[in-house]
Amino acid sequence: MTLTHGTGLLLIGLSIPGCAGDNFNQGLDLEKTPDTATTDTSEADTDTDADADTDTDADADADSDTDADTDFQACPSSWQPVDQSGWSKVFDVEWRGASGSGTIEGLGPASEADTFKYRDSISTTSEGFDVDVLVGCDGSSGEGMYVYQWEGDVTVFMYSTMLMDYYASVVSSPARLYLPSDAEIGNRGTWDYNYTLTVTYQEATSAKIQSGHVDFSGSYVELGFTDIQLFDGTTVEAYLLTNSYTATVQEYTTWTVNGYIEQWWVRGLGLVSEYHTNADTGEVIMTRELAAYSGITPE
Repeated sequence: MTLTHGTGLLLIGLSIPGCAGDNFNQGLDLEKTPDTATTDTSEADTDTDADADTDTDADADADSDTDADTDFQACPSSWQPVDQSGWSKVFDVEWRGASGSGTIEGLGPASEADTFKYRDSISTTSEGFDVDVLVGCDGSSGEGMYVYQWEGDVTVFMYSTMLMDYYASVVSSPARLYLPSDAEIGNRGTWDYNYTLTVTYQEATSAKIQSGHVDFSGSYVELGFTDIQLFDGTTVEAYLLTNSYTATVQEYTTWTVNGYIEQWWVRGLGLVSEYHTNADTGEVIMTRELAAYSGITPE
């Protein structure tokens, strides 16, 4: 079955989470790779090898850091505290023309080594989402943070006429590097990516399960560091990262969306600001600005 146009657009927006993450867990345990498909099983074997290699290096790095200094860590990045739980951030949000609020909450380590979960939610006067995001230190494209999958509730306008509620599970193959390691951040320059999202979704009022794919290609570009002022007047150093992408959706016909994202990250806080637009039309897909935080501190 194919993605509907409205659902496809929402999932394109969700595909670049502010990791790119409320109480929505419906008994489903997030794993790096699901056990339900042959293709995913083979990916799991690949991930296990990559994780084993990365973990060995990470352990060595950790030992070196303990002896020398604690400024850098291989996994996770100190620019996103996903290894900690109990913290939260609140954002002022605009999502596809509607104003609202959003939260990102730390859930801490996941079941596999060097994987972590956080909850990412946006609620507006119309559309929104509430998903758990699985990230980790894959290492397949260099050291840093990768997004593997996410799942949760989405609300979207279908054909711009009616709101529909869905439960969606989205898996990225391969995992996407969205944030360099501490040692590389600011020195990575640029990196390219190609990945496919496998999307499974179910309407809240129906037992019908549908699926589809969205293909992504694009490039991240580092724009260095700059001082910014937070909502409370505090001046902090931020890392500016841009992401230009093309998303291709296989529907009744093939159609594409070109997007552009600017993100500001603060060490110890993670993402504090994001500006996401449709590069073809100039339409604002999403903006979010940090409005409050608790349980974490800028470094």
